[in-house]
Amino acid sequence: MNRIHSFVYTHSRRFFLASILALIAVPLVVVDACTDPGIPAEFVAHFQTKRPEEFARGQLGLLQSTFYMAEKFVAYRYLIGGTLNAEEQKVWRGNSPEVIDWVRMTPEEREAKQKAIEQEAANTGVARWNSARAAFSPTPVAQVKQERHEFAWERDESGNNFTGSILNCTDSAFDTATNTMKDRAVLWGPMSPDFRDWLLAQDAVFSNCDTVQTMPQSAHTGASRLLQQDRSYQIAAAQFYRGSYDEAASSFAAIAQDKTSPWSRWGTYLMARSLVRKAAQIAQSSAGQSDMARFDKPTLGRAMEILRVLAAQKQDAVISRAAERELGFVLIRYDPRQRSVDLANAIAGPHHDPNYKQDIIDLRFLADNGSVGDAPLLNWMRLTGTTFPYSYPSPGPDAHHEAAALQQWHASPTLPLLVAVLMNARSADSAVLDAASQVPPASPAYITLQYHRARLLFAAGRTVAARALADEVLQTAHAQNDIGATNALLQIRAATAKNFDSMLADLPRQFVQTGDYGCGEIAKCPLAPKEHFDSDGARIFNLRLPLSMWIDAAKSPKLPLNIREGIAIAGWTRAYVLEDESALKQFATMVKPALPQNAGFAATYFVLHSSRLQPYLDAGLQPTWTYAPGRTSLTGGAWWCAKQDSVAEERIGVEQVKNEDTIQSKLTFLTSTERAQAAKEVATLDARYLSIPMIGRRAIDYIRAHPQDGRAPEALARIVLATHYGCSRQDKGPTTAISKEAFQLLHARYGSSEWAKKTKYYY
Repeated sequence: MNRIHSFVYTHSRRFFLASILALIAVPLVVVDACTDPGIPAEFVAHFQTKRPEEFARGQLGLLQSTFYMAEKFVAYRYLIGGTLNAEEQKVWRGNSPEVIDWVRMTPEEREAKQKAIEQEAANTGVARWNSARAAFSPTPVAQVKQERHEFAWERDESGNNFTGSILNCTDSAFDTATNTMKDRAVLWGPMSPDFRDWLLAQDAVFSNCDTVQTMPQSAHTGASRLLQQDRSYQIAAAQFYRGSYDEAASSFAAIAQDKTSPWSRWGTYLMARSLVRKAAQIAQSSAGQSDMARFDKPTLGRAMEILRVLAAQKQDAVISRAAERELGFVLIRYDPRQRSVDLANAIAGPHHDPNYKQDIIDLRFLADNGSVGDAPLLNWMRLTGTTFPYSYPSPGPDAHHEAAALQQWHASPTLPLLVAVLMNARSADSAVLDAASQVPPASPAYITLQYHRARLLFAAGRTVAARALADEVLQTAHAQNDIGATNALLQIRAATAKNFDSMLADLPRQFVQTGDYGCGEIAKCPLAPKEHFDSDGARIFNLRLPLSMWIDAAKSPKLPLNIREGIAIAGWTRAYVLEDESALKQFATMVKPALPQNAGFAATYFVLHSSRLQPYLDAGLQPTWTYAPGRTSLTGGAWWCAKQDSVAEERIGVEQVKNEDTIQSKLTFLTSTERAQAAKEVATLDARYLSIPMIGRRAIDYIRAHPQDGRAPEALARIVLATHYGCSRQDKGPTTAISKEAFQLLHARYGSSEWAKKTKYYY
């Protein structure tokens, strides 16, 4: 009927746009690149694994300091020699949000998946109750809601979300009521007085789920014994839902004494649940995840003793299990630090944990609130970047963690501590590197340890050894079909390339995941090309290669067509900014349809029509991926307004970059002439980084010299439009000045034109 099961604490898995690295300074982390239509992508898993099934089986790939707690729980189990059994793997995967790669799906697959998601979302206990209840009423009945919007801490039984409101009536309560309703309809008949009386009482019970409303009335005269017992339970449940916990506890205690009642077995347990609810106080903060709720310890202690007895009894396994779950909830409030240690030890293994799912949920809740003690798992998590209370870790090595991990590893040279040392290492320690070199490919730590060995060898200037090790580890990454680890190792290969062609061959990478943000209707998401530049490729082109090498790359068979086209379009724009007529003509013919081959007004007019153009490359899908000539996107990011040395941070989404030129400075195949030319071009591009004032100046100068050109009114209007919608910096002086000049010239010379009539303001 209304079985009131325990609630569960957890935090939602975070989705956060993340960062890249300079290879020496920080370990590899993810790039999120947005395109039109705004599809973010990752090349290396940053916060959570993108291979949950393989990860749960022990293929850990490249572990990151930024991984969520749940990933580190699994990693530690395998690093100490344990495994997850089939049930633990299943519940762990179910505790993580499903990774849906919309862009790689066909339109039919996307539509089917969207429908499945909608159906699943609609298939709740309250929805099932509302539907079943309607079948027994000739007139519409009020739709029941589950939550009461008060800022108190309760756990929802799905275990998937924190909530600042009480999930007052759980899915199991509605399902029990639905099943009881169907049973009573068969037993009594749907038109019988007992059944109609039961329905009205149950409506009254659920009316208290989201607001305090009515109580069930006493059973009608002549009611059957079963209806009277049902009514006692309905009244107790209504008392519970409306917050009358003392009355509810007394009512459930009385039900427990009636051994003939079908609800008797639940009476004592629900009495304890009423005490737990009574002990809960309104949380001081409505902010959600920052503060733990206060509880009245004496009342909580009474509930704890009752639950201990119920959990220990063996006569009723269902009640015992329910009491165990609720006891876990009580313990994390009664003695949170000790409970965190017990949970951490159970989760860590190496033995299997029969309460694995709930233990993960509870430990994550305690960790989010900083209520954790000392346990080997928690210590290792701290050494690998996790903070308590939980916050998003900063990517990269940490000197404090490195020193602490190294000291602990020398005292106890275990595999988890070796991983912690190398994840934080900034320079090579011979003993650590020797120990890591002995770890075999079958080890779950193999890829992580060998990647960091290669990273440190590279940092020490041993590029040949770093490249050889990367090649060796790539075999394991390929065998496991681990795209993220492959991408990480290809960064090392690209950084150690001996010639231009060799580097180009290692720059294309596959996404580990793409998303659907900005696609609008999911079924209309375009299919993404397979390979793209990661952050290292974008930075090399943007900062280290002269335009002549862009031309060579755009022609190179080492690169897939989509990357070559992206280079050609960005290269054409780069040549336009640099006023390099020769390069512009070469790039123009590489794109279908061809771009303007004249660097003069024809190119300027085209750029004013094509707001996706930019003179640099992004990591991931290029904004020009869906390039169409003359297509203007009226968004705040139209055209460009970033200097070349900040492009990687502003366009690629860097959180933290240290020694960012280290990879590029290793490009030993570049001649001094090529380096000098690249530096000269970057300096010119930086001097002209405000695109709209630059484009506008070129257009206005041409129009003043050629006032009869029929394109003039439109060009001037588009300058004003660009200053309104285009990318701009805090100092809008140059943009406003060019907007005003274009506006005044448009109305002075072409005031009767349609473009002047449409352009009423400047910006």
